[in-house]
Amino acid sequence: MIINLKIVRVNSDYCDYLRKYDNKVAYNKNEKELRPFIGY
Repeated sequence: MIINLKIVRVNSDYCDYLRKYDNKVAYNKNEKELRPFIGY
């Protein structure tokens, strides 16, 4: 099985929005250096 992963940088405002529905969404501490997220 082949799984293609994507690495994305997510806006802090969008992370705040997602956190309303899932408390496991990580915090971006510094907006100049946004944390990359991995998903598929």
